[in-house]
Formats: sequence, structure tokens, C-alpha cells
Amino acid sequence: MKQAGPPTIPKSIKRFISIDYYDKLDAAGKEIYLKGVKDAVEKLDEMAENILVDKYTSLNLAPFAMDITFVGMQFRGRHAFRESDVVTLERDFLNEYDEYAVKVLVEKGGQKVHVAYVTKDDAKALRRYRDFEKAPLQFLKIFPQSARYRITIQ
Repeated sequence: MKQAGPPTIPKSIKRFISIDYYDKLDAAGKEIYLKGVKDAVEKLDEMAENILVDKYTSLNLAPFAMDITFVGMQFRGRHAFRESDVVTLERDFLNEYDEYAVKVLVEKGGQKVHVAYVTKDDAKALRRYRDFEKAPLQFLKIFPQSARYRITIQ
């Protein structure tokens, strides 16, 4: 029976890996090391988000609106947004390509279905606010490869 090779380093944690140290480990050690780093990164992300959120929420900012763009529908079932859609946003902590990723979910048949992502720049701005997922969204316009919504942050 052929033994599996060392685990692949996920892109989302690659920048936190000490390659010199990693290369000296056997396959089992590499697996344990990667799990530990991944757990640590997730915990640090949570802590950093709470610190950042506390910094901004302590300012007692007044409600404001910002326009955000949804993209990637062609990779998620080609959903065409409509004004009647019930849309919610959700942080995507495990996205290995974008640490600030925000998923766009639409209610279909009583279930929330992931149909798009908020653009990278808009997602980074949204992630500064603790409860953006609860904020109301207003449909603005549909484009061939994207959709535009307004979110009101309380």
C-alpha cells in the first residue's frame, strides 16, 4: 500500500508557515503543524476582527449607506438578481483566496443558497463592522456580470 505524501499547504495559511521548519517534519508532523497554524490563524482573525469592530463601534458612528457590488454569479449557478430576492450576506472565514471574503446568499425554496460574492474591496470595507450581516439591503441595478445593492449600516 502506497503511503500518502505530505499534506498540501492551503493558500489561506501559507504566509504563516515557516517553510524551513515545515520541511524538516515528517508527514504526520506536517499535518499536526498545519492544523495548529490553521487553528491559530482562525483565532487571530476572530480576535483581530473583534478589536477592529470594537474600535469602530466605540466611535458611535451614525448609520450610513454604501453601495456594494456582487460578482461571481457565473461560477455559482448564474443567478440573476431581482428586486424581489431575499438577500443576506455572510462572512466566509474559510475562503482560501480572500481573507475578507463575504458570501451573498439568496433564499430559494426556504433555504439560503450561496450565489455570489461581494467584491474584494467592498468586502474589506464591510468587514470593519460587527453586524453588517444584519443590515438591510436594497436592490439598485443588475449588470451582465454583477449586481449593485445598497447596504445601510446601523
